[in-house]
Amino acid sequence: HQLLNAACAIGAIELLQPKVKISKEEIRRGLVKTTWPGRLEIKRYTIHDKRLTVILDGAHNVAGAEALKKAIRDSFSYKKLILVLGILKEKDIKGIVAQLAPLASRIIITRPQTPRAVEPEEIVEIAKEYSGSIVIKEKVSQAIRQAISYAESKDIILITGSLYTVSEAIKAI
Repeated sequence: HQLLNAACAIGAIELLQPKVKISKEEIRRGLVKTTWPGRLEIKRYTIHDKRLTVILDGAHNVAGAEALKKAIRDSFSYKKLILVLGILKEKDIKGIVAQLAPLASRIIITRPQTPRAVEPEEIVEIAKEYSGSIVIKEKVSQAIRQAISYAESKDIILITGSLYTVSEAIKAI
């Protein structure tokens, strides 16, 4: 997903040549140093003697959720995946849930603190099709605590569905 964005940026730089001089080495260095918090951001923690991997990704549309699912399947090995999910009202909730819920052993539905957030009960109705292990936690911080209580070593906690959800998670962790 981000490779396509990088390719577009490089294409734009090439179009600006020769008016704007940016060497291939400068482009390479820029790409190497680029980070985007909340986009496939991987954090590792030891909590209560459990080594946990937390993935934060602001996937807020079906394409982003699909790219996230592919990245998890292709790049990670884990015992269980615990999904912490908070989505905004105007998004394709069914499409996002359909991509991510099948990966999860447990789903924790939450609500980022914005009026644009969808009510957790609405997400639960959709997620029930994919999992029988779903709980609601009204605040993102509560959802994270619940995910940590479920998690064991070698599990993944995936926090996603909205940049608002991820932003609150980054502050809470």
